[in-house]
Formats: sequence, structure tokens, C-alpha cells
Amino acid sequence: MATLGDLIRTYQNRTEDMLRLSCAELSALVITRTPVDTGVLQKSWTPKKGEPDYSNRGGSVDAVTNTLEVGDTYSLGNGQPYVGVIEYEGHSQQAPAGMLRVSTAEWDDIVARNIR
Repeated sequence: MATLGDLIRTYQNRTEDMLRLSCAELSALVITRTPVDTGVLQKSWTPKKGEPDYSNRGGSVDAVTNTLEVGDTYSLGNGQPYVGVIEYEGHSQQAPAGMLRVSTAEWDDIVARNIR
């Protein structure tokens, strides 16, 4: 018979799995929805545990999301000076509604898919 401690660990692990999968999926949506001309904007998304990183160095989403634990803050930053124009002013035919807002609007559905 499972102990209370075993059940708590099981649900904590499931919660962390859902968190990791959901953050990775949201990041993938944002990145793939980022319009590409030279590719610089898309490659500048920088995943980080904690406060956003606007250094434009990019990085592995999985390397960051796989370390997330319940209570962590996850961010996906992009410091390109024109990212706001693309996101908020409709300056891209590839992403006229932006990429971050349309992706984060799907957060509840993403989490629901990743709950096991």
C-alpha cells in the first residue's frame, strides 16, 4: 500500500512533468510563430529559469524546462529592438497578431493537454 509520502511525491512529480511539458510547448509555439526574415528574431528567444534574459543568446528550451520545479518562474525573453513592433504593431505579414500573445492565449489548453 502506498504511503502518504509516496502519494505526495507521485503528485509532485506529475505536477512538475506538466509544468515542464507546458512551458516547453508554449515556448515552441512562440518560437515557431516568430516571423522569419533573416532568422535573427527567432533565434534570439532566450529561455531562463527566473527573470527574463534579453541578451539574445538563444538557448535550449528543453535544457531549461527540464530543470523546472513547482514554484519556479520560467521566462522566454527576446531583446531584439524590433520585437515589440512585430508583437504589438502588426508589422509582419507572417505574424500580424504577434507571436507571444496568441501563444499565451492558449496556455489553459496547453496545460489541460499535459495534465496526466
